[in-house]
Amino acid sequence: MFSKLLSLAAALLLVSAAGAAVPAASDADFARSLEPVFSAASDGHYKLVEKRAHQTLDVLKTLRDYADEVKKGSEKLRKEMLDRHYQDWVNTRLTAEIFEAKATNETVDQTYALEKKNVDADLKAAKNAGDYDSIEKDLARISAFEADYEGRVKATEAKIAAVRRDYERHYGNATSALAQFNQDALVQELLAAKPKLVKKIELVPASLRPIAWRIELTKQEKDSNDPRFGRLPRTISLPDGSASYPIVVR
Repeated sequence: MFSKLLSLAAALLLVSAAGAAVPAASDADFARSLEPVFSAASDGHYKLVEKRAHQTLDVLKTLRDYADEVKKGSEKLRKEMLDRHYQDWVNTRLTAEIFEAKATNETVDQTYALEKKNVDADLKAAKNAGDYDSIEKDLARISAFEADYEGRVKATEAKIAAVRRDYERHYGNATSALAQFNQDALVQELLAAKPKLVKKIELVPASLRPIAWRIELTKQEKDSNDPRFGRLPRTISLPDGSASYPIVVR
């Protein structure tokens, strides 16, 4: 639109200059009469560039927030896994992804802060001096960075999600086995006994490296010789046979 207005104005000036009967002074008057046209065209062009600049920064800001969410998600997963004794998995499978998420988030955050300053300064140059080269370079650079780092953030998020899926499946299988054991008829009988015979039933790590679980039943009285404790199964398996867990009475 801006170039079309300039072309129209130039054509009108040529027509005016070609008219032999028009005095020279009227050319200057005519040129002055076109100043509002040039000004309006310039303002319109600036507003379009300004809008595009703000949209480009908004996209980068969204990427910054996304990278921050991925970083926080990795840290939340780490805490959850450590609370459940998955130190070995954290060390061998998650730590590298946490570092990657932090580094990516820091880079995007710093880039957003820097490019926002660049855009603000170069928009002023475009508005005051008509210099659009710098702002156009800014927008091209930001768009290229955003396209590159969006892929990096997504890749890191996918790696973290894979760790979470494996961890949740591993721990979920163990908790399912515990629930299955608690529903056993003999266990239910012991839990309902009066006076109380069972202090607690819980998952306990059988080993930490690699992480493996056992089900531990703790008697209310350590020296209790109720024969039903001896009839409890030694192991329990998931219905699909994918995993089995030792049972310890203490």
